[in-house]
Amino acid sequence: MSERLHSLEQLLESDPANQHLFRECAALATQQRDFGVLARIADSRLKAVPGDALASSARAQALIGSREYRGAVGILEGLAKATPSDLSVQQDLGLCHFCLGDYERAKASLDSVYRAGGRSSGLLRLLVSTNHHLGLLSEAAAVADANSAPALADPLLAGTYALLYLDKAQPETAAKWAKAALAVDPQCVDALTVQGTLCMASGETNGARASFESVRALAPGTGRAWIGLGTIALLQQDFTRALGYLEPGVKLMPAHVGSWHVLAWAYLLSGDRTNAERAFQEALALNRNFAETHGGLAAVAALRGDGAAAQRALETALRLDPACLSAQFARSVLAGQAGEGTKAREIVVTTFARLTADPAMRFAKTLVPRTPGKQG
Repeated sequence: MSERLHSLEQLLESDPANQHLFRECAALATQQRDFGVLARIADSRLKAVPGDALASSARAQALIGSREYRGAVGILEGLAKATPSDLSVQQDLGLCHFCLGDYERAKASLDSVYRAGGRSSGLLRLLVSTNHHLGLLSEAAAVADANSAPALADPLLAGTYALLYLDKAQPETAAKWAKAALAVDPQCVDALTVQGTLCMASGETNGARASFESVRALAPGTGRAWIGLGTIALLQQDFTRALGYLEPGVKLMPAHVGSWHVLAWAYLLSGDRTNAERAFQEALALNRNFAETHGGLAAVAALRGDGAAAQRALETALRLDPACLSAQFARSVLAGQAGEGTKAREIVVTTFARLTADPAMRFAKTLVPRTPGKQG
């Protein structure tokens, strides 16, 4: 195949305007993922046939393949103006905007393809993921619910659905799609992430750890896996190990409130009040209306013996959510006169030992303690 591609490129050098030859060479280069060849033949044809849509499209594909998404957007926008009915161009634009983190623009392009009847697995995966990133979980679920059949044969799409339903607090549906994905591809990262989360929620620590470790091996940049492993270690009161996972985890998900919460608790429970407060403040900067953040800050203040500051934060937390569990934690510290150093540490560990987490419902949003035996 490589020799065939080399021969085709050589032939194109002497006949760059040959459309049939160009298509064959471009298709083979794409199949071989040789984006260098694809870029070269596109540039050569554009010199011979300036403004050629075929060559421009190939050049955009070469840039996408090389992850040069901004450059691809410039070309694709020109193609979209010239041929607004070309759904493949709109989908590629959506892909580029998605990869650049510009989810609003990605949604506009992908919605237009979906409204026009596009139902490919690639489009569905991008559209559901885009809505998920934008927090439009109901809209994402509407697309998933209307397009279940394609996901049965596509593990990437099934994994995308599983992750969506996990964050939508529908663990049974999440488990169904994770199982479907893993039946086709046992290495589906999203499905393994969901499987690990659900195992952790049901107390299957070994299964959860195995799933998250698999995710880390397959895709080390998956923040949820690091946070999941850190949460397991935290619940087992192995605070040093927890921090070893959670610190890299928040670097991978710096805009995620819940990741900062779990890290803050790990610091707090290991006795590092300064970093605990810093982590809670990071969470506060992301969302000032999250009760658990104020409750956590109340706990830090209580442990420092600053009853007045603790009470103010506690009142804010309970005003936002009367059932705020971190506020209850802070209350227990205040009630135990936590400003007394060793006594404070004892209260923290004893209190935390009675608590577990419900990550299936609110995983990576916050560490939600609950009393043992309560079902999620």
